[in-house]
Amino acid sequence: MLGLIAIYFVGKYFHELANHHQRNKWGFAFAGVGVYFGGQIALGALIAILYPESFDDMTIAVNVGGLFVGALATVAFYSYLKHKWENAAEVSENPDILDDII
Repeated sequence: MLGLIAIYFVGKYFHELANHHQRNKWGFAFAGVGVYFGGQIALGALIAILYPESFDDMTIAVNVGGLFVGALATVAFYSYLKHKWENAAEVSENPDILDDII
């Protein structure tokens, strides 16, 4: 149940960010959820590779750690997109740039 709430809020914040910057709303909402799950899968794979003999004993630790790593990856991706899109808006407002004229 906690995972469904996390998916909802991740998708919602990415949807609002993309809408604010006139980007594909649903595409970035799904990308945010994908980054969330990708962080969880990456942590599980890393622990399975490093500790294959005791992976079954660490299921609770892997699940809780996956929540935090997924959230960290999502926040990092959100911050990256927000910073990138805000700086792109500042650059495109400058009429002296040759690329904007062409």
